[in-house]
Amino acid sequence: MPNGFKTRGRDEIAGPAGMMMADAFRRAGWSRPDAVVSVPMTWLRRLRRGYDQAGLLGHAVARELGLPFVRAMRRRGRGAQVGRSRSERLRLPAATFAVRHPVAGAVLLIDDVFTTGATAASCARALLGSGAKEIDVLTFARTPQPGRIP
Repeated sequence: MPNGFKTRGRDEIAGPAGMMMADAFRRAGWSRPDAVVSVPMTWLRRLRRGYDQAGLLGHAVARELGLPFVRAMRRRGRGAQVGRSRSERLRLPAATFAVRHPVAGAVLLIDDVFTTGATAASCARALLGSGAKEIDVLTFARTPQPGRIP
């Protein structure tokens, strides 16, 4: 993630990062989705941070691609994934993410960082279970696998 976006209040980074993500989406040649949805954060974490970084990225990507942004999901519980082991992340309870506004058709799911894929998979299951037909996941960064950091 760009320096300070996630932890130091640098929310102005979302616009340029979202433009980069939209360019990556276009280069990937994926089919055009019907809506953009971001991975939600808990209300308490959002209150403490002052903003939702995945939500800001989602808005920016949707704007760049000319698509609707839908706050379709909410996050239950207080557990953060940061600092958890791979096995702990992969045991993310299915009920952690709930769909509050179903989205039909294809969805572009936005998150800031892809680590194990547990969060994206849990969100995708919830979205598919509520009527979405296809989910593509787009993130700004990917955490390297252990031992793969140069």
